[in-house]
Parts: sequence; C-alpha cells; structure tokens
Amino acid sequence: MRLKGIGFVLSLVLTGCAGEYDVGISFVDANTKRAAERVQVAIVTDCSQQSLGEAPIGTVRSVEFRTDETSPALGEVEPGSYGLYARASDADCNVIAAGCTPITLAAGSEAALTVQL
Repeated sequence: MRLKGIGFVLSLVLTGCAGEYDVGISFVDANTKRAAERVQVAIVTDCSQQSLGEAPIGTVRSVEFRTDETSPALGEVEPGSYGLYARASDADCNVIAAGCTPITLAAGSEAALTVQL
C-alpha cells in the first residue's frame, strides 16, 4: 500500500466481524517520522471527541507498538462508523504527531483504512 506524503508507512491488519482491513499510518513530516519511537492506534467511537495528542476517548480497540516492531492486529470490531485515531511519541514519550480519520466498517467487506499524522 502506498500513501501520499513521506514514504514511512506502518501497516496493521484489522480482522473480525467487519471483514479484513489494512490500516496504514503515514507521516507528512520527515523529521517527525525519524523521531517516532512508538505508535498507538485506536478504533474510537468518534473522531470529534478526540483531543489530538491526548489519550483516545471512547476506545473500541487499541494497540501500541515500537516503530521497529511488527505491529499487532487490532482484533474484532463490529460493523459501524468509527474513528481511526493514531498518535506517535518520541524516545522521551512526548507525543509528536496525532491524527484521526472517520471510518466505516462494513460486515464482510475489505478495505484500506489510513490515518495521517
């Protein structure tokens, strides 16, 4: 999967009742990409509730991983409308980028879901 912006993309696979989805995270800034040590990705009930950079609100599923690790699967999520929220932190645990994108998960479908930080 190729996304616009800087070429650093992390991919997750979200599987379960809603089908199978590739989840991509891209960084628009090369310096942020280089500084990112950890990423938290969450399926949340709504993007409008999020304060970017803060802990996710209304979390349905969440994973956190180092950028040099293989990302874990998010697990099962029921079909519906959600937000795909991600935030990246540096080596000192400071949040350096965050983003949230509204998504719709449909039963039995497959799609690519992306969020840009």
